[in-house]
Amino acid sequence: MKKIIVDTYEDMSQLATDLIIAASLQAKRINLSLTAGSTPKRMYELLNQKLASLPEMTNVHYYTFDETPIKNQAHEVVGYDNFDGLNESFFKPAKIDSTRIHAMTGDNYRDFPAEIDAAGGLELMVIGIGEDGHFCANMPECTLYDQEVYKVKLTNEYPWNEPYQQSLQGNYSDYMYTLGLPALLKVKKLVLIANGLAKAQAIKAALEGPMTPDFPSSYLRLHPNLVVILDQEAASALT
Repeated sequence: MKKIIVDTYEDMSQLATDLIIAASLQAKRINLSLTAGSTPKRMYELLNQKLASLPEMTNVHYYTFDETPIKNQAHEVVGYDNFDGLNESFFKPAKIDSTRIHAMTGDNYRDFPAEIDAAGGLELMVIGIGEDGHFCANMPECTLYDQEVYKVKLTNEYPWNEPYQQSLQGNYSDYMYTLGLPALLKVKKLVLIANGLAKAQAIKAALEGPMTPDFPSSYLRLHPNLVVILDQEAASALT
């Protein structure tokens, strides 16, 4: 594991962007998997600016690593939590051709790891960390640590489910789909980014606490090429 502690969120975002660009510039097919959410917001702004100044990288393909379909009260799918976030932050502004975007769905998730393997595997994956220790959609209390990919039925037996459902503003989701730990361990370089004091205790538990099923991100230390990029606040609880 390599820990890189930088001063600011801007520095974290720039370094993550640099790693993505460096991987993309290789003269071969490159498969990337990038996180959605608030942590990479600035990273995508910087990445979009950089890609606009370069020739189109037709060798680079993007794979989503989890998905949660959103349904309305008529049980119709009206959105995809992960893909929609990536599309707004990155795919659309960077004008990524749809033929180079490979999205996990409830229909194809079982075959997704094999599809990635057949394409040469993932060169680089950038993930975040939840305050509860989740990574991708590997959530506390329901992570299947021996599965490359799996689905989780969303019920209120999981304490994180009710707040998530309330955030959907009248819509709901009944399943989430995710790559699991064995799939992440196959990625050539796994990059974890985190910023802010709100993530400090999660980072401490993930990097210095016991490896425990109660805190899924603690198992990321098993990756042979894990790079952790933190701003000073996110790193503040580390010894």
